[in-house]
Amino acid sequence: EGNWMTRMLINATDNDVITPAHYQVAKEVFGRKCLVGLMDHFEESMGRFSKFFRFESTHSINTKSKGETTNFLEERRQCAHKLASSGVNRHQYAKISHDSVIWKELERKNKYDIELYDYAKAIYYQQSVVYEDLQ
Repeated sequence: EGNWMTRMLINATDNDVITPAHYQVAKEVFGRKCLVGLMDHFEESMGRFSKFFRFESTHSINTKSKGETTNFLEERRQCAHKLASSGVNRHQYAKISHDSVIWKELERKNKYDIELYDYAKAIYYQQSVVYEDLQ
């Protein structure tokens, strides 16, 4: 049940016992296949996705003139900015102490996903160098 992301990356079931070898495979898959975005860097991440997937160069099916294209892109930028500043998934959750039994159990059940998240943060910064000049 735990380590959901690690399981997804290696195609493991809930019944499979995840080992350090599985985690290494998950890291390899993640590093090769994922473009990382972080909620802590939401606007920067959205900009990276926009450049990578060339969202800015795509045109709406309903766009008929150059002026409408500019307007459409500006509306898209404003929408992304609004999402970044106010969001749609900004729920308040109770804080759990790192010393609590609940925290320790979640940490135990999700050991490899926690390590994978730390790895993802490192990949994010590595990709910053690669994708910063992407045109």
